[in-house]
Amino acid sequence: MLAVAALVFLAPNLVFALQLNIAPALLLACGVLGAAVLTLRRPDGPTAVLDAPVDTRLLAICAALALALCVLGGEGHFFYSTTDWLIRDAVLADLTSNPSTAPVQSTLDGAHYFLRAPLGMYFLPASLGKLAGLTGAHYALLAQNSLLLAIVLYFAGVLGGGWRLVLLLIVINGMDILPVILTSPFASGEPVTGEPLYNSLLKMPRYALEHDNLEWWNGLLNYPSHVSHLFWAPNHALPGFFFAILCLLAALGEIDLAVLGVFFGALLLWSPLAALPAVAILPYFAWRAGLRGLAKPRLWVGAVCALCFAPVAVYLTLTSSSIPAQAVYVAEGFVLFYLVFLIVKIPHAFVLAWFRKSIAPEMTGLLAVSVAVLALLPFLNFGPSNDVVMRGSVAPLFILSFVFAKFAMDLPRKSAAGRLVLVIVGLGLITPLRDIQRALITPSYAISACNLITAAHQLGPGLSTNYLTPVSSAPPWLLRAPGADARVETVAVGAPWCWPGHPALRSPKVAEAGR
Repeated sequence: MLAVAALVFLAPNLVFALQLNIAPALLLACGVLGAAVLTLRRPDGPTAVLDAPVDTRLLAICAALALALCVLGGEGHFFYSTTDWLIRDAVLADLTSNPSTAPVQSTLDGAHYFLRAPLGMYFLPASLGKLAGLTGAHYALLAQNSLLLAIVLYFAGVLGGGWRLVLLLIVINGMDILPVILTSPFASGEPVTGEPLYNSLLKMPRYALEHDNLEWWNGLLNYPSHVSHLFWAPNHALPGFFFAILCLLAALGEIDLAVLGVFFGALLLWSPLAALPAVAILPYFAWRAGLRGLAKPRLWVGAVCALCFAPVAVYLTLTSSSIPAQAVYVAEGFVLFYLVFLIVKIPHAFVLAWFRKSIAPEMTGLLAVSVAVLALLPFLNFGPSNDVVMRGSVAPLFILSFVFAKFAMDLPRKSAAGRLVLVIVGLGLITPLRDIQRALITPSYAISACNLITAAHQLGPGLSTNYLTPVSSAPPWLLRAPGADARVETVAVGAPWCWPGHPALRSPKVAEAGR
C-alpha cells in the first residue's frame, strides 16, 4: 500500500525529467530510481504495520471517504469547485493540450514566459489527458487524488486503531467560530490588511462570515483545516498528508530516515511549501538515530538520492523573489495577534501539553517538533496570502491531529478532559461542515478549457508570478528547448468568458449589462 502511494508521488518527477536537458534529466531519474528501491527494500525485515495483511474493510471505508471528499472538493466539477480551481484548471488544460515535452510557454505584450510551478499533481492526469482529452484528464486527476488520500487515511486508521479515528482526524480543526461570534458585534465588515494587527481581530470576522470562509477571521494568517486544504489546495494537502504519514511510520520504526529524507526531495515537485517542515523534522530523526544510525550506508545512499532532486529545486526557485510576500511579525500588535491565533487554531496542542504523560513515548518527540514548527511558521513570509504559513502547516497539523485524535479516543467521555475534548472538537467541526455545506448548496460549473494566461488575464490585470516566469531566467543547462511541435500560449483576445456557468463570477460584459 505504501509503495503504491510512493510510486504515484515519484512518477511525476520522471515526467518532469522529459522537460529537462540530458544531464539534469538523468540526475533526476537516478533520484527517482533510488527512492523507489529504498522504499521497496527495507533492511530490517518484516514490520508490524507495513507487512500486515490489508484490512479490506478499513480500506473500503477510507476509499469511500476519500472519493467523497475529493468529489465534494470540486474535482471533476460534479460539485462546486472553489475559486482556486479557476487557475488550477487552466494549468491542467495547458499541460494536457501542449504536445511538446518541453515546458509550456506563453507570451504577453511581446515578452516570453514559461510555466514554473509545483506541477506534481498535474503531470500524470495531463499525460492521460493527451489521449482521453481534457475531461479525461480531470477524471484521472480525481482518481489519482482519491487513491492517494485513501492510502493516507488507511494508514492513519491502521496506526490509530480504526475508521472512527479516521473520521475524527479529518474534522479536527481550530475553533474558528469563536472569534467570529465573540467579535461580530464590533465588526465593521471591512477587510483589514494594515497596522495595527489587533484591528483585524475586530474587523475581519464579519467579512469571513459573509464570504463563507470562517478560517480567514483575522485576514492575515491561516492554518486551514484538513477538509479546507483538500477543497482548496489538494496539490499541497496530499504531499503534506503523505509526509506526515511517513513521519508517523518513522516514529514507530516502520521506515527509516533514508526513506523519509529521500521523499523530502521527491515531494518538492508537488509542493515545496508542504515539504518545508522536513527542515526541522529530519534533524530530529537524525538525532534520534544516534551516531550508529547515522553511520549506516543506507542513510548516505538516501542522502545522495535526495540530492538528485536538485534540478526540481532549481526550477522551482527561478525568480521566486518576484512572488509577493507579507511579513506579519513586524507589524504593531503582533504579540497579541500571535497568541490569539495560536489559541484559536491549535488549542489541541495546549491540551496535549497538559496531558503529555498520556501520549505514547515514541510520539512525544515528533509531536513536540510539529508543534514547534506551527509556533514558528507565523514568523515566515512568502506568497500573496502568506502561503508558506498555510501550506507549511499541512504535515505538522496532520501529526498534531493524529496524536490528539488517538488521545481523545482513549478518554472517558464523562471525564473533565473528555468534556474539554468534546468542546474543542465540536467547535472545530463547524469549519469543515461549512466547507461541505458550500459544496452541496452552491451550483457547480463546467470544466474550462482556457489556457493559463487567458484565465489569469480574465480574472484581473497583471502577470501571475506564482505560475509564470521569464524564459530568460532559466539557466541554459536546465530546460529543453521547445520542439517544432510546441505551441506558445497567448491571451485569447475576444475569447468567450472562461467560466460562463460560474455561480458567482460573471464576465465583464455580463456584469456591465446587469447594471
